[in-house]
Amino acid sequence: MYLAESYQELLPTTTMDLRWQTIRWCIWGSSSWSSEVKNLGFHYQYSTHKLEYSQEHARIHVERMLQTLERQLENTDGNWIMGNFYTIADLSIWLWLSAMFNVYTDLIPQKFITWTLSLV
Repeated sequence: MYLAESYQELLPTTTMDLRWQTIRWCIWGSSSWSSEVKNLGFHYQYSTHKLEYSQEHARIHVERMLQTLERQLENTDGNWIMGNFYTIADLSIWLWLSAMFNVYTDLIPQKFITWTLSLV
């Protein structure tokens, strides 16, 4: 966020509401979303004890987060988290979605695969 503010790129300055919503989604992407994807990765790929409950629990949490993201994308007028603005929030979310895309393609709905590929 420091670089986005310093160079006045990727952080909307048109309205304070849009700016704070972008910051909120950026924090969601870098804290809640990233934690859940890391947790999923641990239980599906790196855990030495493959506990079905833990894997299912992690998958459910990621699906819930994807539903939150899906609602936001449906509520905006454009292709980005903040509507027609490509922002730092898109970057913070896309990073982990693309990591999931490379490993857990079967868990990601098609619309997110399309969105992920459009950001590349």
